[in-house]
Amino acid sequence: MMPSSIKLLLDYSAHLYEARKYFEALREQKPAFTDFLSRCSHTHFSKRLDLWHFLGNSSL
Repeated sequence: MMPSSIKLLLDYSAHLYEARKYFEALREQKPAFTDFLSRCSHTHFSKRLDLWHFLGNSSL
């Protein structure tokens, strides 16, 4: 039996490519979403990181 933390990491990694495709589709189809991302990237809290950084960094 696999430890639950390893299983979670495997599930997370397995769906990362699909999450990226969905993210890109949202950016293309929904101008409001693109505007939201743009405004978020200009806040001090985001440190100018895009959403893909957060999707790709499992330690957050």
